[in-house]
Amino acid sequence: MELDNQFHYSLFKICNKLQCYDMVSRMGVHFDRIRSLSLSVIKDLKIVEDHRKIYNAILERNPQKAEEIIIKHLFRFQLDEKEIHRTYPQYFKK
Repeated sequence: MELDNQFHYSLFKICNKLQCYDMVSRMGVHFDRIRSLSLSVIKDLKIVEDHRKIYNAILERNPQKAEEIIIKHLFRFQLDEKEIHRTYPQYFKK
């Protein structure tokens, strides 16, 4: 998760948006819990591949492609939600 945070920090820094990063980081306690659960449940590390694709889109100077991948990446937890709920039902209201 630390590497994930570092990657996101780097993107915000490149865009000169560190204030936004700080704000999002402070507000993200609940989101961090889901990220942590996702990392323990989902073993194929799709987020790493997302990061590679985002990085490559930036290198290619392809903002449309980068945006598409970033949106998918930001909502990745929704794709894994069923598996997280199945593995950790005690953490969720019914």
